[in-house]
Amino acid sequence: MANEPAGFAFLVLLRDLDDATGLSRLLEDVRLPTAPTRSLFLVPPVSGLDFFADVGRQEEIDSWWAENVPRDYVPVYLLDHEDGLPDWIKGLDGLFYVGARNPQIAALYREDRA
Repeated sequence: MANEPAGFAFLVLLRDLDDATGLSRLLEDVRLPTAPTRSLFLVPPVSGLDFFADVGRQEEIDSWWAENVPRDYVPVYLLDHEDGLPDWIKGLDGLFYVGARNPQIAALYREDRA
């Protein structure tokens, strides 16, 4: 199928660097090497909401992205909820897995929200 991505780039954006690195390593360890779609597990230099919202570091993020994320890979963002995050990610390309501590916060990320 022509529309299938060449792979997925999992961007671990957890604020705690040890948590982010640990999750990235865990995902790499459980990755199926024979899977038909390739996967990368990456910890960017900027985490959390700042990955999207810190305009002062945008050039650094863009440079990191160009060096680490293949053009034909779908980004998969892994992060925890932060105030303002739902508005920043609305309409962005890629997949998002956001940790939410309660159903009210999780509802902010529903695809059909207004």
